[in-house]
Amino acid sequence: MSPSTSIISNQPFLLKDQYGDASTIDLRRNLYERFGTNPEHLSRWMFTEIEALVDGNILEVGTGPGTWWVENVDRIPSGVSALRSDFSHGMILEARERTQAMLPNLGYARLYAQAIPLRSESQDLILANHMIYHIPDKEAAFKEFHRILKPGASLCATANGRNHMQIVGNLWKGHLPRGFRKTVGPPTESGFLAG
Repeated sequence: MSPSTSIISNQPFLLKDQYGDASTIDLRRNLYERFGTNPEHLSRWMFTEIEALVDGNILEVGTGPGTWWVENVDRIPSGVSALRSDFSHGMILEARERTQAMLPNLGYARLYAQAIPLRSESQDLILANHMIYHIPDKEAAFKEFHRILKPGASLCATANGRNHMQIVGNLWKGHLPRGFRKTVGPPTESGFLAG
């Protein structure tokens, strides 16, 4: 399967089976919260790493249910202007529901990273957490990121490690709980998806 048609970047599959709403992300997050060994949540750690950059105009691509903002609400500077975006309308609705009361001045938009409808050189920071591998045309997305970032501005992206779900996959081999199925491609290293 070529990278452009891989299940991990297949937009119809992702919208229908993975990211139509936050249920699948919430299942994975629950696993990390229950069985993770790091005492600091990823969102809090990441904010600490980029805190000096969190100012001005921020675009988040792939906001999901808004977890980064919820976990860092006490640290977001008052002057920040952020647009949280996702290719899934369901995720935008989840992000709005979970964050609007806490952060009423931030915006939401459904958009695709390959064609961002923002002015050139308008953003001080782009956040792209655990989503770049889902973009079908990564070259186009990175060109868009470069176009909309101000000179000297930053892109902060996170991704999973190669074997991040290997332990879970090994535990579940042959014992898949109800609601899980084996996939034909590698959207997670274990090859299992909730659905």
